Amino acid sequence: MLAKTTLTTYLPEHFTVIKDFSSLLNSCQGNVDTLTDLLDQYEKQMIVASANSETISVFENLYSISPKATDNLDLRRFRIQNRMQEHSPFTERHLHKHLSTLCGENGYKLKSDFKNYAIDIYVDLPSRDKKDDVILLLRRALPCNLTLNVYLLYNQHLKLETKTHSQLKAYTHHHLREEILQWQV
Repeated sequence: MLAKTTLTTYLPEHFTVIKDFSSLLNSCQGNVDTLTDLLDQYEKQMIVASANSETISVFENLYSISPKATDNLDLRRFRIQNRMQEHSPFTERHLHKHLSTLCGENGYKLKSDFKNYAIDIYVDLPSRDKKDDVILLLRRALPCNLTLNVYLLYNQHLKLETKTHSQLKAYTHHHLREEILQWQV
């Protein structure tokens, strides 16, 4: 962010007594302030994490991403960041880095079986909207000879064992298995 200063602060001290210079610089001050504001906006828009909807649309066109009608701005930003990351070389360390960025540090589990050319990735429930994006990234980044399986990490008995049957009977089986439960958040 550019600091807002007045142009008269750049005048040498012996010129500040001349009113013509002060008047000239004061008349240009509005244009300089406008330019400073525009440069600040431009800087914010170039960073995907702080870009507005219009700039995100430009990035989506650039990367040939077609947003869904239900996508919010954060999910659209996520897809662009995902697409920007997909061109790095494949190593297991890079795979963990990408998955941490996409799903969060604890939002996934990775099981690799390189002897059988297979990778299983379990995406946590809060990241389920991002499952398709994870698959897209991995299809582009992983070598073709690896078998990729992406699963959702459903709620398991360990998450529910602290509750009694009377507390759980308010929920359906589907809800307990596939929804983010209030006490997990």
